[in-house]
Amino acid sequence: MNDHELHDFEQRLAQSAPLAPSDECRTKTLTAMSRELRSARWDRRLARTAVAMLGAGVLLNAPLALNEHSPVGGGGHVAQESILETAVTIAAATDAESGRRYALQLAALSGAPLTSEQTAALDVALGPYSHSN
Repeated sequence: MNDHELHDFEQRLAQSAPLAPSDECRTKTLTAMSRELRSARWDRRLARTAVAMLGAGVLLNAPLALNEHSPVGGGGHVAQESILETAVTIAAATDAESGRRYALQLAALSGAPLTSEQTAALDVALGPYSHSN
């Protein structure tokens, strides 16, 4: 194709009327665009809800982390009864050794390791679970 033919072709294209899309194509396109915009709104709403729930969770747990009596928060002491009950529950679900290790870790996290008397009481409480599988 030479320059003259190309120029003629460009002239004919410029003079011709642009083709309008059919009504069916236009309707389908507008429907698809509307659906995408609605789903984008829902995505934003869900993201806002997730952020709000995360913020609420942080706010609800903040007092626990800052509480002086919390085992992790401020070095407070966990009651011996709570440690024994937790150890027995763990031992009932798993075995006596797991319950014992968990109780020792919980006591250490609370800032007050178990005394020899408390360890003996722990062994007595875990006795029934010593031979279970």
